[in-house]
Amino acid sequence: MKVRTRELWFYSAFALTVLRDFITNSIFFEISNKILLLIIVLYGFSMFYRRIDMKEIAICIYGLLTYFISKEVAFLFFAFVIVASRMIEKDKIILFWMKMQMGILALCIVLYPVFLMLGSPYAVSNVIDGRLRHYFFFSHPNNFGMSLALCVMAYIYVHYKRISYRKVNLILFLSAVFIYIFPNSRSAALILIIFMVFLFMMRNMLSLWKIGMRLIFPVSLIFSILFVWRILRGGISSENNFVSRFMGASAMLNIYPLNMFGHHIDQIGKLVNFQDNWIRLWGDVAYIRLFIAFGIVGGIFFLKSLSFTLYDYIKREEYLRVNLLAIVCIYGILEWSAFQIMISFPLIFIADSFEQKNKRRPVLRM
Repeated sequence: MKVRTRELWFYSAFALTVLRDFITNSIFFEISNKILLLIIVLYGFSMFYRRIDMKEIAICIYGLLTYFISKEVAFLFFAFVIVASRMIEKDKIILFWMKMQMGILALCIVLYPVFLMLGSPYAVSNVIDGRLRHYFFFSHPNNFGMSLALCVMAYIYVHYKRISYRKVNLILFLSAVFIYIFPNSRSAALILIIFMVFLFMMRNMLSLWKIGMRLIFPVSLIFSILFVWRILRGGISSENNFVSRFMGASAMLNIYPLNMFGHHIDQIGKLVNFQDNWIRLWGDVAYIRLFIAFGIVGGIFFLKSLSFTLYDYIKREEYLRVNLLAIVCIYGILEWSAFQIMISFPLIFIADSFEQKNKRRPVLRM
């Protein structure tokens, strides 16, 4: 009875987390902070029915601290989801997340062209950098593209043992084509193609694949840091979209120096002067924004948890999960959403490895 009650509280909170994220990223309306409070209370109730250790309490407290400082919910939800989902089967959580995302995205894909033909102001499309991009009710085409790409990967993960390898590739390829043509989110389409390559290597080049998986986290992290460092030193200047992501990250780091507990990044989306150029401040490079928003303490904890889970799954031969976490590592170079657990479902796996580490820790009965 306690197990079912705990899971009911958790899934209620998790469902509200997913819905809140969609509404926040949509063009419809702002959402009240009362919903955030309700989500935290529900996660708290789900923890009440089991034992909880001191480290988990500290993680939740730090999650709350990051929200009060940064006004961002990414670390807050990350902390509460990995703690509250303890002793709940992670594949069931991902299945639940996938079904919710499929329902939301299906409605967006079906209704968007209808609203577009009717001339509704909610059906937004724009030409950006010479590319026609459809928003599908999201605040930005990249948000829709990433949500759809991750939903497709979740579908592949859930059904991997029941569908043929040929069908897997067909689903991934057609999804990448759709994402490239309509929202024209090139990073999301590219991620699906990279996932196809990872699956091919996992099946046919396992030794090389293992080497690549061990390198993918440090290479992604070091690449992001070095690229920003070169820009700060005036070594790189370009107008292309890829470099502009790092220009924004460099400008953000210039305005908000690193500290222990993070900053409220209050100039997101605003024009700022950086190296005698006016640029719009976006924090796309997740490896950099993580440390700026949530501090050195939060950044180290998050990346240590991500890397531990990745290497732990390599040892345990959970190869499909390794592929998904590797995608998160790469996507972190391109999109801040890659490090947000309410969008980037592979981060739920961190809770699994977290449980393995905590089995012998002293616990408190709640």
